[in-house]
Amino acid sequence: MKLSTAISPTVLRRCDPVVAKDSVAYATLRTNGPCGGTQSILAVYDIRDINNPVQVNTAFVGEPYGLGYADSALYICDRYSLIIFNISKPYEPQFVNSIPGDSYVDVIPDGNTLVCWVSEGVLLYDISERLNPQLITKIQ
Repeated sequence: MKLSTAISPTVLRRCDPVVAKDSVAYATLRTNGPCGGTQSILAVYDIRDINNPVQVNTAFVGEPYGLGYADSALYICDRYSLIIFNISKPYEPQFVNSIPGDSYVDVIPDGNTLVCWVSEGVLLYDISERLNPQLITKIQ
């Protein structure tokens, strides 16, 4: 969305989900989604020129959905797990771990808590160690 004229915003691109941090944006694309292609990926974009984002990297993921970040940790919801990437080098995300067991749909990092919407309810994780989430509770 371009908001230089607040009364008439202009759509620049549309794709969901996307999170941006400084000059980099991360998007998850599924083969079966409206923004997808031939592979399910985490796409990394250089957005220094917001009108011309440039895809600079990709990482293969299973069936990604929502994503969020806290500091140098990127959390990606997957049909079969929560995937964690280290983004201390923003344009070169490094896979750290995955937490299997639930079908993850969306995440919201909030301070030291990661709120995860899963197919069977909500999971709360302690993310005081950003790259090592610890389950607090499951709410059904």
